[in-house]
Amino acid sequence: MRIKVADFVFEIKKRYPYCEQFVKAYLSEEEPHCFIEIASEVLKKRKAKLRDNYPLHYIEYLEIYRRICDYVVSNGGILMHGAVIEYNSKAYMFTAPSGTGKTTHIRQWKKLYGDKVKIVNGDKPLIRYINGEFIAYGTPWCGKEHYNRNVKAPLCGIVLLSRGEENSIERINPEEFNAFLLKQIYMPKNSDGIASTLEFASQLFSQVPLYSLKCNISSDAARVACEGITKE
Repeated sequence: MRIKVADFVFEIKKRYPYCEQFVKAYLSEEEPHCFIEIASEVLKKRKAKLRDNYPLHYIEYLEIYRRICDYVVSNGGILMHGAVIEYNSKAYMFTAPSGTGKTTHIRQWKKLYGDKVKIVNGDKPLIRYINGEFIAYGTPWCGKEHYNRNVKAPLCGIVLLSRGEENSIERINPEEFNAFLLKQIYMPKNSDGIASTLEFASQLFSQVPLYSLKCNISSDAARVACEGITKE
């Protein structure tokens, strides 16, 4: 199986057919940049370390993405936990701890703005720096709702989402939220990968506008967010 993710082509020798259902839009016939095969011993060791009793086919699905992320990190990119939408050909990311309401919020954008909004990825997008721009990519790894599209768009804002009774948004300083933001980023296991990720993150948070959004579950939250992040 050969797929193209974040403009890289991966040749994957899989042991289980589980992931095939999620990667159809990413299949490619181009020459691969990277070969991935997860040994059965690796899958069993990973299963033993996990609290939940996930089946091996699901663990392989996750491990494949781990290898993809490691390759992207070594070639100028990161995985950041968040939901990304495309609006007027620009990408905006909403990040928050799991269960805060990222998916609910991007649904409100769809409800309010219809076809003007396209969901790029619901949970685990990749970000690369290309020709002076940060680019957000859809991936087949995207959360339980499986919201994703095989597209890319320049990342023009990162929004830290939190719950609130009233809807409000403000521009924020990255230094105030570095600890939280770094928790949202996939960190490789090796020292070189960690160093590359931290360097990339520092550049990302200093160049892409950051916002804090307090919101409820109404469509007005999407309006407030949209007006706040697109006026610049």
